[in-house]
Amino acid sequence: MSSANHACPTSAADGPAGTDRAKTAGCPGTRWPRITRPRLMVVPVRTRSGMACLRCGRLPTGERVGIAFTTEARLAGVMGADQPWIHLHEQTMKAMLAPLGVTRIQVDPDLVTASLPISVPA
Repeated sequence: MSSANHACPTSAADGPAGTDRAKTAGCPGTRWPRITRPRLMVVPVRTRSGMACLRCGRLPTGERVGIAFTTEARLAGVMGADQPWIHLHEQTMKAMLAPLGVTRIQVDPDLVTASLPISVPA
């Protein structure tokens, strides 16, 4: 089959998602976007008055970060079995944290501590 008789899609919009790449093997330059599964994470929350708030932390630099874990067992190992949590997709969590100015999510941190009071010399 010559390339003149073969219709090659020119963009991802020209073909349905999941189109067999073998069908376009004769189309030089055809690139399909990489499709990834949304990442479902275990996110610690604070619960009060029937509401859940995402827990955030701080890096040593002072930057605020969202906290998430890949499994319930990892969350329990770091934060304790009594820590309330919810499942959230990574993009949903990013969208929820963005209005707070939080742009980074720390996944599977080894240590999460409560904010400690800062002592000032008298």
